[in-house]
Amino acid sequence: MVRFMLRPAAVAAALLLSPMLAQARVVAIGIAKSNNHVYAWHDDRTVTSGSPTDFELHRKADAYGLPSGLKPSNIVGIAIDTNDRVHAWYSNGTHSIGHSKDLDAYQAAQNFSLPAGRTPADIVGIAFNSAGNVYTWYDDASVSIGQPQTLGTIQAPLGVALPADQTVEDILEVDISAADRVVTWFRDGRFTIGKSRDLDAYQAATGFRSSRLISRYWGPLTLTFPPLSMERTEPEPQPDRPLEAAMLTDELARLATGHRATDTSDTPFRAAPAWNERFPANTGRAIDSMVAAGHDYLIASDTATLRFLDRDGNLLEGKSGFPTSLSTTSFFGGFLQESNADGSFNDSNVNHFLGYDDRCDSTAFPVTSGNRFCLTSFYDTRVHYDAASRRFFVIANSRHPVWTSSSGGNCLRYTDGNGNPVDTANYCGAQRRLIALAVSRTSDPRDGFHQYMITDNIYRDFPWMAINGDRVVVGGVGRESNDTTTPVATVLDTSDLRLGDRHPAYVQYFSGDLGGSIRAIPVRHFNDGAGKSLLLDGSGSTLKIIALPSGADAWTKGTPETTSVTIAQGLSNMPAATYRNGFLYFAQRTIAETVGDETRRSVRLVRVPLQIAGSGLTASTDPADGYIEQHFGLHSLDDAPTDRISYEAPSLAVNASGDMLFGYARYPFETVNPLLPEARYSLWRSNLTLERSALLQAGQATCDETPAEAVDYTTVDVDPVDGQSFWMALPFCSSNNRYDTVIGRVTP
Repeated sequence: MVRFMLRPAAVAAALLLSPMLAQARVVAIGIAKSNNHVYAWHDDRTVTSGSPTDFELHRKADAYGLPSGLKPSNIVGIAIDTNDRVHAWYSNGTHSIGHSKDLDAYQAAQNFSLPAGRTPADIVGIAFNSAGNVYTWYDDASVSIGQPQTLGTIQAPLGVALPADQTVEDILEVDISAADRVVTWFRDGRFTIGKSRDLDAYQAATGFRSSRLISRYWGPLTLTFPPLSMERTEPEPQPDRPLEAAMLTDELARLATGHRATDTSDTPFRAAPAWNERFPANTGRAIDSMVAAGHDYLIASDTATLRFLDRDGNLLEGKSGFPTSLSTTSFFGGFLQESNADGSFNDSNVNHFLGYDDRCDSTAFPVTSGNRFCLTSFYDTRVHYDAASRRFFVIANSRHPVWTSSSGGNCLRYTDGNGNPVDTANYCGAQRRLIALAVSRTSDPRDGFHQYMITDNIYRDFPWMAINGDRVVVGGVGRESNDTTTPVATVLDTSDLRLGDRHPAYVQYFSGDLGGSIRAIPVRHFNDGAGKSLLLDGSGSTLKIIALPSGADAWTKGTPETTSVTIAQGLSNMPAATYRNGFLYFAQRTIAETVGDETRRSVRLVRVPLQIAGSGLTASTDPADGYIEQHFGLHSLDDAPTDRISYEAPSLAVNASGDMLFGYARYPFETVNPLLPEARYSLWRSNLTLERSALLQAGQATCDETPAEAVDYTTVDVDPVDGQSFWMALPFCSSNNRYDTVIGRVTP
């Protein structure tokens, strides 16, 4: 027996140089007769326990051992007998008996026999029935009955009927439940229930998922998986913006009750320092613009593209033919391929794990614009850099062309093959949004990324993430869904992700775990916070702060701590929040005034004193403790005294000294001289001196839309090299009359 006492992450570390770092493939499945739990053994030497529809429902990945000299690829079948002992059969013609984590604990491997003309390579499934007999299915669509070491002695192989749309090559594994029903799992992510010779006699195919996290590798080490050519030639149609409409409604409601943002005094008259460095992002769009600043490199992104740059803004030269400027759909595109470059089946195709009763490209679903109901693209791209691990992180949503419907009585909307919008109630629950996550293998993004997809359907807009030491927190900012059955936050082990562990440790928090919260915004930490990761939820005038514990076991979900404070207004849009040195910070837009249908916005800063050390979580709104809630919007020395200017999509970062930098787009509400939509920033020094704004990039045209209509958010980040300088990705109206992104760096 070979014992594997290392955690799966250590196993992954040993495999880093392998060109086949991809999804952990299921090599065998067995059903325990005592409780009908489904055990799945994977080729990364881990075993999970769950149900026919969810292989990780009861137990997450744990290491298992094999007889000496054997590998997971040698397993041809595993079955669990009536005494819950695990039997394994191998390609070398031997059979062992053990338990789920030790396959020969009770009996060393011994030879077994097969029916005439059959070899171990012909086996596609093995199972025990309640009488203790062994059923064996073969690749010629036949089944025999025998005993563990004599597989065909009771009944010679007889023919088997498969579902009409499946072949023997499609079978992943076959087993028998405690009720003597035959369960067959297929590689397209569906399973049936039937008889030994009629595999769907009792239940037609329905969806399952083999893992909560599907993994791949993108980069020069994966020579068998070249980059895809999936660049989009034009932006995909955007859905209605119910979230934005709700934000505006909330803001107008506050105005109606007399709430007004009060601009800060015009003094002092000193402007923020001029930028040190400036260059265009060249991503093609200014929607969702971000920059992640590393020690040696940068990643710039917008909603659908990525660019790998040096710190002067130059596009990096690629390695081994892998691009450094590409769409997010190309970057994560390996999750959408039917097969790998060598023609082999792609086990990490997420379209096999959507949970549909039929394939997503089935004609049972209506034709949508470009496909049926399969996921086809990635969007809402976010990029981050973690200075502690020196790794870049990328997160995005995946989607298909189906959205929640805004039409009464209908549940969804799609665009048919003729480009016409269709509202319907015929396919309720068919919407799918799966979050993708990638972690760079080194501090150089050209060295490749370990990629993951969370197979839970999260129909919430605006995915967000934060890295806090040994934990990565993934959540969503938007509230397009009131669903309480899908996770609000997924917390993953940072070291497992860095090592490319194909079964990384994680826990998930649901609405019931978080006191009813259906959304939770991850808060960025700077490796402080007593090992706890913060989430924010806010509505009305209540700001709810949630602290997730970070224990030694990354597989164990701790009990969150919560506290709430009353503030002037809640989180009506998407703040990028930061916790640093005992304070929680966030910035967002707020309405300063309305004239008819026109709205002028200013910048709102909130700083909450927050203590999260030990077992308590204490927040304060006492100015004596350092609480700040203030608005500003008259901070350019170039403005005329009577100018009223709107500030849009503000972002905020805090450096090691406690200085705050705000980045935003500015455009005219009522000005003496023409003002084109521009990129600006303001510095609020640690001594609470707010300096007038400085120009990063002047506007060059008017643009057909205001930043409020065209821009979701901006980005400000702290330079990891000195902990003092700030990087910004801000929009401006360019000479081609569209919003482009400028990237800049400024040192206080």
